[in-house]
Amino acid sequence: METAAFLRSIGTLFVIFIVPLWLILHYRLAKQRIANKDTEEALKIAEESVNQVKELQQSAQQLMKRVTVLESILDDKVPEWRKSR
Repeated sequence: METAAFLRSIGTLFVIFIVPLWLILHYRLAKQRIANKDTEEALKIAEESVNQVKELQQSAQQLMKRVTVLESILDDKVPEWRKSR
């Protein structure tokens, strides 16, 4: 009978102290994992955005060079093309 009372008291202490602490720590760590995952995804998206902006900037510079070349060609071939606008 003493063994049953002892096991019952240990089980009660386990349920009162250990289980709540275990649950709190478990969900706190789960929340941190989710936050870290969201941060990593945001950084990845930001990095991709920066790369896209750099590519767009390079494309814009190439287009500006092409426009400059076309304007110089038009200036040589049709000098009055600017006045017709």
